[in-house]
Amino acid sequence: MPDFCATLVMLTLDEFTMRGAYRYILMSLCSVLCNVDAINSTVPFCIYFHMSTKFRKTLKSLFLWTKKETETEDSMKNRTFKISGT
Repeated sequence: MPDFCATLVMLTLDEFTMRGAYRYILMSLCSVLCNVDAINSTVPFCIYFHMSTKFRKTLKSLFLWTKKETETEDSMKNRTFKISGT
């Protein structure tokens, strides 16, 4: 919506261009709109990451190197083995 409003003003005012009298206002407006778009793209992802445990687990498994559970020396110490006599 803000992009549409800025485009509409650029089409109606001749001086609202990069070479016109209002160029500094246009550059400031474009900068603000770019930041708003970036925030608008990031916030839903962060909310979804925080709210959905299934999404979080899937994302972590895709992008993080996780160690598979292997037997370590500590787990071997806690085991008891039966040795059958021959």
